[in-house]
Amino acid sequence: MATSEVVAVVSRIEARRRELRSDEGCHFVETTTFVDLLVAPRILQRANDPAARVRGLLDPAIGVRFLIEEEKLLPRDSSHDFQASRLTVTPRRALASR
Repeated sequence: MATSEVVAVVSRIEARRRELRSDEGCHFVETTTFVDLLVAPRILQRANDPAARVRGLLDPAIGVRFLIEEEKLLPRDSSHDFQASRLTVTPRRALASR
């Protein structure tokens, strides 16, 4: 992909993310919060936004979408090992605290 094409794709992604950030029904969260929501004893629906490259969970009871950028949830660098171990520990901690 040419540099100008990459810039155009990134610009579209960032523009869509700005739209989502300005939406009162959308809340961007950090990795730990998103993982805690995944294992929480509440009914959540997937609410991804491929155009923004974000993963999302919708809480239909309150009408809020919890979003995280894909690169934070699915890192492609050396921190992947850390995140993988975090995902195996977090559910136990989250369930034990409830």
